[in-house]
Amino acid sequence: MSNPLFDTVLPEKLAKREQHIDFKSKISDFERLVEIITVDLAGIAAASRPRNWQAGQVEIRLEFARAGSGKGIPAVNGGFRRYVSVA
Repeated sequence: MSNPLFDTVLPEKLAKREQHIDFKSKISDFERLVEIITVDLAGIAAASRPRNWQAGQVEIRLEFARAGSGKGIPAVNGGFRRYVSVA
Protein backbone atom coordinates (compact mmCIF):
# COMPACT_ATOMS: atom_id res chain seq x y z
CA MET A 1 0.00 0.00 0.00
CA SER A 2 1.48 3.35 -0.99
CA ASN A 3 1.82 6.24 1.42
CA PRO A 4 0.04 9.37 0.04
CA LEU A 5 2.44 11.59 2.00
CA PHE A 6 5.27 10.47 -0.26
CA ASP A 7 3.36 11.61 -3.34
CA THR A 8 2.83 15.20 -4.39
CA VAL A 9 -0.82 15.77 -3.62
CA LEU A 10 -2.55 19.08 -3.07
CA PRO A 11 -4.39 19.48 0.26
CA GLU A 12 -7.47 20.37 -1.80
CA LYS A 13 -7.52 16.89 -3.31
CA LEU A 14 -7.00 15.18 0.05
CA ALA A 15 -9.80 17.25 1.62
CA LYS A 16 -12.18 16.51 -1.23
CA ARG A 17 -11.65 12.77 -0.72
CA GLU A 18 -11.73 13.16 3.08
CA GLN A 19 -8.48 11.21 3.02
CA HIS A 20 -7.25 9.47 6.18
CA ILE A 21 -3.58 8.61 6.34
CA ASP A 22 -2.22 6.20 8.94
CA PHE A 23 1.43 5.26 9.15
CA LYS A 24 4.19 4.27 11.53
CA SER A 25 7.70 5.62 11.70
CA LYS A 26 10.65 5.68 14.10
CA ILE A 27 10.98 8.43 16.67
CA SER A 28 14.41 9.20 15.22
CA ASP A 29 12.76 10.28 11.95
CA PHE A 30 11.32 13.36 13.71
CA GLU A 31 14.09 15.74 14.73
CA ARG A 32 11.90 18.04 16.80
CA LEU A 33 10.24 15.14 18.62
CA VAL A 34 13.68 13.77 19.52
CA GLU A 35 14.63 17.18 20.94
CA ILE A 36 11.47 17.36 23.08
CA ILE A 37 11.82 13.82 24.45
CA THR A 38 15.54 14.34 25.14
CA VAL A 39 14.72 17.39 27.30
CA ASP A 40 12.01 15.44 29.15
CA LEU A 41 14.27 12.46 29.79
CA ALA A 42 17.01 14.72 31.14
CA GLY A 43 14.86 15.13 34.26
CA ILE A 44 14.95 11.40 34.96
CA ALA A 45 17.84 9.59 36.63
CA ALA A 46 20.16 8.11 33.99
CA ALA A 47 19.59 4.57 35.27
CA SER A 48 15.82 4.97 34.74
CA ARG A 49 15.98 6.33 31.19
CA PRO A 50 14.78 3.91 28.52
CA ARG A 51 17.54 2.62 26.29
CA ASN A 52 17.34 2.92 22.52
CA TRP A 53 14.13 4.97 22.80
CA GLN A 54 14.81 6.73 19.49
CA ALA A 55 14.28 3.42 17.67
CA GLY A 56 10.74 3.16 19.04
CA GLN A 57 7.81 3.58 16.69
CA VAL A 58 5.24 6.34 16.62
CA GLU A 59 1.79 5.88 15.15
CA ILE A 60 0.54 8.84 13.13
CA ARG A 61 -2.97 9.57 11.86
CA LEU A 62 -3.92 12.51 9.63
CA GLU A 63 -7.47 13.28 8.56
CA PHE A 64 -8.14 15.74 5.75
CA ALA A 65 -11.49 17.48 5.33
CA ARG A 66 -12.94 20.92 4.73
CA ALA A 67 -13.22 23.52 7.48
CA GLY A 68 -16.63 24.79 8.46
CA SER A 69 -19.70 23.25 6.88
CA GLY A 70 -17.75 21.23 4.36
CA LYS A 71 -17.31 24.08 1.89
CA GLY A 72 -14.42 25.87 3.56
CA ILE A 73 -10.70 25.68 3.01
CA PRO A 74 -8.89 22.34 3.26
CA ALA A 75 -8.12 21.40 6.85
CA VAL A 76 -6.10 18.66 8.52
CA ASN A 77 -6.57 17.09 11.92
CA GLY A 78 -4.25 14.50 13.33
CA GLY A 79 -2.16 13.13 16.09
CA PHE A 80 0.53 10.69 17.03
CA ARG A 81 0.94 8.11 19.74
CA ARG A 82 3.97 6.64 21.41
CA TYR A 83 4.30 5.00 24.77
CA VAL A 84 7.72 5.08 26.41
CA SER A 85 8.16 2.93 29.47
CA VAL A 86 10.28 4.54 32.16
CA ALA A 87 9.76 1.89 34.81
